[in-house]
Amino acid sequence: MRLHRELIALPQEWQVETLRRTEPERATPWRPIPPLPPALGDVLDRCARARYRTPKWVNDPFDGPGTSYLALEILHRLLALPRGWQIECVRQIAAGGSPLNTVSSAALARNVLRSATTMTSRGQQG
Repeated sequence: MRLHRELIALPQEWQVETLRRTEPERATPWRPIPPLPPALGDVLDRCARARYRTPKWVNDPFDGPGTSYLALEILHRLLALPRGWQIECVRQIAAGGSPLNTVSSAALARNVLRSATTMTSRGQQG
């Protein structure tokens, strides 16, 4: 819960930067085993210390539609989840999970549960 509180307390551009830095690199033919991303707690500490500066990606014209856009989308999806689901996502990211996979899986699971609940309640009415 502490990491969730720290993430939510950051300004939005630093929340995005935190998710960018914790997303694992993809494997490539020349780098089949990419390095592990830094720990979420370490990234949060660094971003909290830098919170009054603007992250480099904000003014970087070459990063426009790339990782910053994806991280912003992940952040919006994370914040759209109920608080308990957000905390669980942050816990999984802290354990080394990919922010993209973790938040996407949570959103998918929530939609499946919502659909199943809706179908069950419709079946009981008819």
